[in-house]
Amino acid sequence: MSPAAAERLAQRQRRRVAATPLAGASFGAAQAIGSRRRSLTEVMSDAWVYILRCADGSLYTGWTVDVERRLASHRSGEGSRYTRSRLPVELLASFAMADAGAARREEARIKRLSREQKLTLIRAHLQQLFNSDG
Repeated sequence: MSPAAAERLAQRQRRRVAATPLAGASFGAAQAIGSRRRSLTEVMSDAWVYILRCADGSLYTGWTVDVERRLASHRSGEGSRYTRSRLPVELLASFAMADAGAARREEARIKRLSREQKLTLIRAHLQQLFNSDG
């Protein structure tokens, strides 16, 4: 790996570690943990599946290779037609995937779940994140 590529990778990791998308999570996880909050995108991955909560309370599921950039595009109204009319949006969960194909399959699987099943998945993911915080 070239020094320039290594530096880009290090910058990407620093951006992911610095993100704190749980501020304001409705499930009480962020408030219960307080200062132990962790980034949902702390792990390096080639692809991600993410779940957003829209202003109307609906849930949006998508996949990306860069969660922070994709979240910014959703928040600016350029992310998707669905979220554009339901701003603001909030990141509830992101799941690291092995590759883009796995991310697309997981996105499709999550989209088939009921709202209650999606909320259960998010709660379990948050619980796992915070319990593994040490």
